[in-house]
Amino acid sequence: GEVTATSDTVVVRLEPLSVEEVAVWNDWSGREVEPGEVLYAAVTMSSSVDTDQFILATRFEPHLSGVWTSTDYSRERLSFLMGDGYIEPERTYRLIIRGDIPLIGEATLGEDYVYEFQVAPVRVRDTYPHDGGNDVYRFTDIEVTFNSTMNQESTESAFRLEDEYGGPVPGSFSWSEPATTLVYRPQGGLQPQTLYHVSISTGATDAYGHALKDPSSVHFRTGS
Repeated sequence: GEVTATSDTVVVRLEPLSVEEVAVWNDWSGREVEPGEVLYAAVTMSSSVDTDQFILATRFEPHLSGVWTSTDYSRERLSFLMGDGYIEPERTYRLIIRGDIPLIGEATLGEDYVYEFQVAPVRVRDTYPHDGGNDVYRFTDIEVTFNSTMNQESTESAFRLEDEYGGPVPGSFSWSEPATTLVYRPQGGLQPQTLYHVSISTGATDAYGHALKDPSSVHFRTGS
């Protein structure tokens, strides 16, 4: 702030309280917020605030339960960890800090601060083998990784592995825990030097009934 002194008075002009930065994430790659049961947020203020007052002034719409914390050495930065709940795909959420509630002493923001973020749709995040892969090992497992915990039954029904003539390849399914990665083991392995096609239709849904946004398709060729 700025201090002005005269013979009779000292006037202190303080910088107004403001939000310096907001970050919301649940995917460490730094991409957009993904659907799921985990969410982190961090709010950096222009100066230290009272944590209890900040919690009183702050909410998510739609409502998200969780815990806000700060540290003794940095009360300008407050961190949020979501508790029970689910971040819905393709939905807009707002983090709102009320402007009329004092955050430290009598200092307020003056007006509501609103930060919006959009959640990504349910989608395929990665596959193995990758699209266009060549010389793939004949006895490899096929892996499809999603950005949300999936409904296993619907996703297995939506999965198809075909050879270059369109014939289905029999095999068995297994899943990661939580169910974000489908693993398909072809029965007896794959044929050598053969083109294969992996597809997932939009019949696949996540654990909360939200459908895969777009179908996914991958081609790869085995080695000798």
